[in-house]
Amino acid sequence: DRIFPDKPLTPLDEATKTQALAWEKRLDEEAGPAVRCYSYHHFLQRPKIVVPLLTAGTPFYNRILLSLTFSRVNEVMRKWMKINEKTAEESRKVMEDLLIELAEAYSQQPFLAGKSFSRADLSAAALFAPLFQPEAYPVPWPKPARIPKEIQTWLTQWQPQLQVLNKIYTDYR
Repeated sequence: DRIFPDKPLTPLDEATKTQALAWEKRLDEEAGPAVRCYSYHHFLQRPKIVVPLLTAGTPFYNRILLSLTFSRVNEVMRKWMKINEKTAEESRKVMEDLLIELAEAYSQQPFLAGKSFSRADLSAAALFAPLFQPEAYPVPWPKPARIPKEIQTWLTQWQPQLQVLNKIYTDYR
């Protein structure tokens, strides 16, 4: 808002501002961790796919170093982020509940808070972006055939809800 005051992401109206901030907080606390846990649980099982994702935008040697130390990095990430089968399943349910709620909200109005794009919409689109893999995102997404089968199946099932967020991402990036 300070950098682009002519296009603020925080609504000026107090009620709408409160609504936008509440969505942003909830998405940061629920969607972000859930998307990371679910995705990492499956992608950490495929080092050749996840190493380029984790090292995107860094010097070339980071990919080599991460490849050499991947088993330890995998172990530390799973422990630190509490990533396992149970938490991945819980995360999947959180994502699904949020996607249902977001799809319902967007079916009633074009934005989550008020009559214009806000920080709430930005949060929703950005946090779910790894699941709809926008081209403009600065990472080398894996080809669909290399995505773990369980995630492929889930993505196919939830495509309509993710498409709503992809449109927000594309239209307002």
